[in-house]
Amino acid sequence: MRRALACTAALALLVIAGCAPKKPAVAPTGPQFPDFIFPAPIAAASDQAAGQRDAWTALQNGNIGAADKQLNRLLRRSPSDASLVAGLGYVSLARHDLAQALTRFDQATTLKPAYASALVGKGLALLEQGRATDAIGAFEAAQSADPALNLSARIEALRFRAVDESIGRARAAAAAGRNEEARVAYTQALSASPDSPLLLRELAAIERRTGALDQARSHLEKAAQADPRDRATQIALGELFESQGDYDRAARAYDAAQAIEMTPDVEARLAALRERADLARLPPEFRAIPTRSTATRGDLAALIGIRLAGLLRGATPRPTSVVTDTRDHWASRWIAPVLRAGVMEPYPNHTFQPRDEIRRLDLAVAASRVLDLIAAHEPTSASRWSETSVALVDLAPTHPAYKDVSRAVAAGVLDAPNRSFDPTRLVTGSEAQDAVSRLERLAGTSARGAARR
Repeated sequence: MRRALACTAALALLVIAGCAPKKPAVAPTGPQFPDFIFPAPIAAASDQAAGQRDAWTALQNGNIGAADKQLNRLLRRSPSDASLVAGLGYVSLARHDLAQALTRFDQATTLKPAYASALVGKGLALLEQGRATDAIGAFEAAQSADPALNLSARIEALRFRAVDESIGRARAAAAAGRNEEARVAYTQALSASPDSPLLLRELAAIERRTGALDQARSHLEKAAQADPRDRATQIALGELFESQGDYDRAARAYDAAQAIEMTPDVEARLAALRERADLARLPPEFRAIPTRSTATRGDLAALIGIRLAGLLRGATPRPTSVVTDTRDHWASRWIAPVLRAGVMEPYPNHTFQPRDEIRRLDLAVAASRVLDLIAAHEPTSASRWSETSVALVDLAPTHPAYKDVSRAVAAGVLDAPNRSFDPTRLVTGSEAQDAVSRLERLAGTSARGAARR
């Protein structure tokens, strides 16, 4: 009987329970700070380890005050325990007290070097301060201390972020002329991406601007090594070498840029550069011609022999003229082809007299003979000066050199303002160079040759 009553009572309770309103189920919550790494207890005492785990649970449940109180209580008992100090670092980080958090994490790694949990916390604090590059260093140290953490993805993402932030600061500083600030920012970006041709090239531009040419060259060469197909780097190298007067290496850099993509502007730059390189290899006496108050026969022969080498080679050779006074002259190698082409002649006594000053009449005769050589290649153009007679007030048509002077003036090689030629006036170095430059333009491609070397 009793047993039946008990069963009846139990059944009634179940019915009542089923009819009563149900309480909503409480969904389990995740940790409040999933990026935090639990500082595993170092102390062997089981009660302290349990206390640390309780403090960590409180922290992850959002009860920061309880975690702080518990960890400080434990720290008073074990003031040299790095895991407790690191735990308090995470408490400060949860409160966004970043300065205190960094102090705690540094204390922890002082107590226990290469402490992965403290290094991760330090990285998180640095990241909140916007110091992405420093955070990368902390995370890398943590990864090295404990490879099981697997922070590679985070480190890579931070590298991109650090590079972007540093590049933004660097470019803003560069645009404002704050070169040192830009240099520091580019250096920071390169610490995260050391082989970026773009960063190396932009840093080199700042270094060039501040006169640090050796560093600029080193960074540009590293950029070219990292990506030989980076055309902008090759052009920057060419510009740097050109500014230093290293024309051969500049030409090689521009050639490399053209091999990647051919553009007219770089081709024009190459042509001008080769001209300067050729000039740089010539004797200093030649380079000084434009500065001389009077030009000599040797100067004129060198100008014609160098600037019109191809034209001279194509000329019908004249009988060999023996001269006895050019062997030791700096222009001797160009005097010979000028004589062979008949543009200039030796004196009857078999001397050339390369140091004799020339007058405008002498220059006109040499120019006229060059015009004859040009006419052999460009007969149509030659009609402009061959069929024109220029009346001059200071040179009679009966003068032996009148035809030569008239031709040189008609071709625009020499001038005769107000029909006055001034035939006996001494020629300056710059006048001689200008006249030969005009002849070179008239000759066009036939003037070019291998004598420029």
